[in-house]
Amino acid sequence: KIKTQVAVEQERCRKRLLAEMNSIIFLMRQGLALRRGKDEANDNLHQLLKLLARCGVAEAGDCVSQRTHLIHDIVNCVI
Repeated sequence: KIKTQVAVEQERCRKRLLAEMNSIIFLMRQGLALRRGKDEANDNLHQLLKLLARCGVAEAGDCVSQRTHLIHDIVNCVI
């Protein structure tokens, strides 16, 4: 049971990471900066993830609510 639970959690984390990576790729292809606003809620990546969450992409909603991969250093490593 523990193995199953760990596997499910890993899959959810993988989907969240893919949602963020796809958002970063989208912004880079559009030539848009991953700029930071005065607060984190105003940066382009965060706004794109919020838009995807409103459109029903559950993984994007998880990224916004849990804010696990939105750390600046991690985003730079992904780029």
